[in-house]
Amino acid sequence: MMAAFMVALAMSPMPQIAPSVEQLQNDFEQAMVCRPIDGRHVWKGKIAFFIESYAFPTDDEAQTDVVGADAVLPADNDVETIKEFEAACTPTEQMALPSL
Repeated sequence: MMAAFMVALAMSPMPQIAPSVEQLQNDFEQAMVCRPIDGRHVWKGKIAFFIESYAFPTDDEAQTDVVGADAVLPADNDVETIKEFEAACTPTEQMALPSL
């Protein structure tokens, strides 16, 4: 009986644990640049996609040297949203590395 319980437990899906702020920050710092979506910069990390936070151009006090981005986690978004990010991060001829 106990063996059956252990097998069932091993085969059951584990709940997804959201990444920590530190994990997302590290992922963002190492993310690759993608094409913009709706005029906002986009990056692709190993954990999440990132999109530039909305900026308010009338804010004279805004820090122009700070990049703000929102994490877009695949588990938290619908399929169509993730497809849009994947398309923005798919290499094009201009983005592709030169062949050797």
